[in-house]
Amino acid sequence: MRKYFELLKMQASSSNPNTSTENARAVLNNGIDPTMDLRKSRSILSNRLSTQRARERKAQYISDLEKTVNYLEGVIIGVASQMTGCKEQINLLMEQNQSLQTLLELRLNEAKFSEIEVQKKQMEVNRLRELLQRAVHMNNRGANGGSNQMQDHLDLTM
Repeated sequence: MRKYFELLKMQASSSNPNTSTENARAVLNNGIDPTMDLRKSRSILSNRLSTQRARERKAQYISDLEKTVNYLEGVIIGVASQMTGCKEQINLLMEQNQSLQTLLELRLNEAKFSEIEVQKKQMEVNRLRELLQRAVHMNNRGANGGSNQMQDHLDLTM
């Protein structure tokens, strides 16, 4: 780019067109044929400058991509540590859930056992009432009405 401006300065400062052409050819002579037309030389220089700018844009693009990669790698590290923490928390919650399920199962078994015990005791109470009624009934047969007090007591307990 600098060479191109030098070329333009030389053309502007030179009043003699031949001198201007010679100076331009001298500036552009880095790999350019000195017998080449000035317009062609300018075109080659312009192409070289354009290529240089494209290389610079590419280098900037790659640099930006590298910065993005570094940033995203940092994000990945942060998310990975969060994920590890979440996995640990999940394991802890699963253990708690298992212990709570075991406790619930134990309580349900205790409730069933208590219900069975209540049913057994209720059956025993019913059996004892029937025995008592039979005894009272048998006693009434033998005494012919002398044990009305026993019947009244039985009616009160039921």
